[in-house]
Amino acid sequence: GEGRGWDCLRSALAQERLASFSVSHLRPVFDDLIDYLRAEPSAPFWRDGGARHELAQQFAELAALEALSSRALWLLITGADAAAASAQVKIAGTELRQRLARLAMRAVGPPAQRIEGGEQPDFAGSLYRWCEAAVMPTFGGGANEVLRDLVGKQSLGPRPRV
Repeated sequence: GEGRGWDCLRSALAQERLASFSVSHLRPVFDDLIDYLRAEPSAPFWRDGGARHELAQQFAELAALEALSSRALWLLITGADAAAASAQVKIAGTELRQRLARLAMRAVGPPAQRIEGGEQPDFAGSLYRWCEAAVMPTFGGGANEVLRDLVGKQSLGPRPRV
């Protein structure tokens, strides 16, 4: 209706964030990393308790992020305000992608640092490009630092005047 332009824009931005920064692309990379590491039982990764703990932590974060993404999508579908929820998905998803990229590079080691050509590079060969592309999404669709303000204002309300 008339005078609802800002609401329409916020909804469009929420849709853009959920579509452009979908968490669905993280699960295959995570699963491929697990498969790669399982095929290398003598890899140094398995002797590093901290790295194994970090992998388990990221697995839990990914599950939570998938649930948060489903909630944000539900808010959009029902016509509720999804601005803060989609911003949370974007922030958490892009930052998890960077942490997963760093962990995968450490876990795979030198094979991940080669750039493989050809039609179908293996997991290690494709990992470099995926990691290289992990930084840009933290700025696209609204910088994460700015979106944190949006989430805070929506979650906590306006700052009290003193």
